[in-house]
Amino acid sequence: MSEPETKDADNTKDNNMTKRSQRKLLLKEEKKKIRLEKRRQEKIGKDVDFNDDWLEESEYFEENGLRKVHPYYFTFAAYAKGRWFGRTLMDVFETEFRQDNPHDKIKALEQGRVRVNGEPVAADYVLRQGDYVENTIHRHEVPVRGGDLNIVFEDDEVVVIDKPSSIPVHPCGRYRHNSLTFMMRKLNGYKNLRTVYRLDRLTSGIYIFCKNDIKTREIITAIQERKVKKEYICCVDGEFPTGKVECKEPLGVLSYKLGLQYATKEGKEAFTVFERIATNGKLSIVKCWPKTGRTHQIRVHLQYLGYPITNDKLYNTPNWGPEKGRNGNFGQSNELLLERLEKEHSSRRFLMTDSDEAQTKRKRIETSGKFDENCQECLHPSRDPLPDELIMYLHALSYEGPNWKYSTDLPFWADLEKLNNSKSEEGEDKTI
Repeated sequence: MSEPETKDADNTKDNNMTKRSQRKLLLKEEKKKIRLEKRRQEKIGKDVDFNDDWLEESEYFEENGLRKVHPYYFTFAAYAKGRWFGRTLMDVFETEFRQDNPHDKIKALEQGRVRVNGEPVAADYVLRQGDYVENTIHRHEVPVRGGDLNIVFEDDEVVVIDKPSSIPVHPCGRYRHNSLTFMMRKLNGYKNLRTVYRLDRLTSGIYIFCKNDIKTREIITAIQERKVKKEYICCVDGEFPTGKVECKEPLGVLSYKLGLQYATKEGKEAFTVFERIATNGKLSIVKCWPKTGRTHQIRVHLQYLGYPITNDKLYNTPNWGPEKGRNGNFGQSNELLLERLEKEHSSRRFLMTDSDEAQTKRKRIETSGKFDENCQECLHPSRDPLPDELIMYLHALSYEGPNWKYSTDLPFWADLEKLNNSKSEEGEDKTI
């Protein structure tokens, strides 16, 4: 007669099952990461081109040092995603289709500007698999810094731009025509350009577009294999230490909604080397060599070291606590930090009262033939930012590969004396 299974044997079985489950879960997560990375790479190396209808949606004009886009109608469209099934249209509309306030959402539904399968529907319509949802808005793009795009190099394989601060590379959020890819097509006539890496909207400097698949794969592969040397320059608060300074703090996502990163042991590998090239005791000019390519890597590593970029409106604010995130110290829970950051984000729009400026802007929209009496942005225009409010002191100075190198001139703020003079001319009571 066989011996009955012992309690220890049962525990062993449970442990084996647990280990198998953990392995399956890890494998599933790894496959998911591979899929997401594949999609990201496919998007990066993709042709950047637009049909003529898109290009004719609106026109640019320049005013007060800014490039602006006349308002135009645009329809966001998508098939219902799995997470939408069984939810009301209003519920999905509030979370997926971004509008300024609940009043706008309700009005859009009442006016039939939201359609499912080509037909207007009520707010309590329950979405099902296969539903095609459209949301037509009167789109007001955010102004960016004006001026021509500076082409620093071009041949049969690449065109290299000195990207101005404030312009995103790809269409996103409230930027479409005011994105670099649209501008290259619409203003400069380039077709079928390929993007090969990311560069933050507020970061200026070198951006490489490829003209063919072979060059695209070559540069993307070199970046993935870390064979591309990237050199940035920035202006930071404080007297940065002398010599080479390394930061290897892993980085993770603090908020997907706000696009914020932070230093966390649970994050992904990140490595940046810094070296001070000038200081006046209050500010320092620092060169940066990112060895990995995490989102906001240079900005977050500088914040962690205690020398945030001087005019970084994301990572250099009192919301990050008394230490402003130095050594990962926020002086509060992550939940409270996010609450404060989200509150600041929602109030950061360039609000305008019923001033002369507001009336002038509204009148211009009316006379341009682009006015929509149902559009809150037409009725209550937001003020324009000043061009200098759209600059961040972080610049991609050069990118160097195995057999190529592209570089730009130093930005004006890299000279502390010139920066100090520009501040004085603006009337700021501050010596730096």
